[in-house]
Amino acid sequence: MALFSQLGQGNKTVFAPSNEAFSAVPESVSSNTTLLAQILSYHILNDSYTPDGVQVSPSHSIARTLLMGDQYELPGNRSAPLVLSRNSSDAEMFSIIQSDNITAMGPVAAANLQVYIIDEVLTLPPNLSTIATELAPSLAGVIQMANLLTALEETPGLTIFAPNDAAIAAVQSSLATLNETTVQTILANHVINGTVAYSDRITAENYTSAAGSMFSFMTNDTGTYVMSGDATAMIVATDAVYNKGVIHVSLT
Repeated sequence: MALFSQLGQGNKTVFAPSNEAFSAVPESVSSNTTLLAQILSYHILNDSYTPDGVQVSPSHSIARTLLMGDQYELPGNRSAPLVLSRNSSDAEMFSIIQSDNITAMGPVAAANLQVYIIDEVLTLPPNLSTIATELAPSLAGVIQMANLLTALEETPGLTIFAPNDAAIAAVQSSLATLNETTVQTILANHVINGTVAYSDRITAENYTSAAGSMFSFMTNDTGTYVMSGDATAMIVATDAVYNKGVIHVSLT
């Protein structure tokens, strides 16, 4: 009922899973009122979105849902986002970027709502450990080695530039010779603390890492790059949303 009341307040976009998608939801989820309310709120955007208003890949649109608070705490009392993108400027559909991209079919206008049918139920944002293991398994191992996993998972509002497996492999022998404090400092230079910098704003500002180094960014025909000190790394995957922040995967 709380969600119904919010639906009538201003323009909203609703991603409505098909009957088949809802039928696949296990009873342990559908019978859990709190969890079900969180899942449903993650299917509702707090604005009106049409395909021609969604950014064309590789750019993304960051769309705020009604999911917020508790384990989904973000700075400024912001709600959890969905990441949207479409394949071309004339595309009549767009995708929700998750582990498997989900196509949004529609919309159908209904009063203040734009309603899209999707063929599966959206997955709530995972914790840092889950998404880091999926995107950059070697980095996840280094975080655990440095005893930082708990601290990072409990901190709301992080942007992490995650070296991919190839980048970690290139320095693995050097990492093995370093003490825990030094490794923690290196990792802190890959983190913006207190700010969730999504791709739609990342190149517009400069940021400071948790260890005090300055980040700057540039974009050209070959891609988007993050620079810190003498190091420049190409961002190869962006806007990987987890429950308290975002990860950008880079080459180094």
